[in-house]
Amino acid sequence: MNKSELFKAAHKLAKSVIKSGDNYRVTFGAAIKAILEGLVMTTKSIADQLTEAGAKVWEKGNMKRIYMTCSQFNKVTGRDYNLNDNNNKIFYDFATNAIMRSYKGKKPTLEVQY
Repeated sequence: MNKSELFKAAHKLAKSVIKSGDNYRVTFGAAIKAILEGLVMTTKSIADQLTEAGAKVWEKGNMKRIYMTCSQFNKVTGRDYNLNDNNNKIFYDFATNAIMRSYKGKKPTLEVQY
């Protein structure tokens, strides 16, 4: 985690826990310390995890999806699927906030809901 990511995570944490009357600088310092000591786990969104794994973003009109291979799906979700990438299209759909799978162009089925 570089300094920029650390400060962004610390600001997010400080803003979520600060109460009226608290000193923001002190709260921000405590947030940095908590993150560095590993007391607070920073999480990435599923979309960020998929793009880091090499999945491809697709947009058309008001639809936005991230298409992935079976190995990328397994890496992000921790599952152990063994599917043919030619017959199975796996994608994350932003509208439903879920990972869906379409077999041979048929109607997509839900795999993981977030």
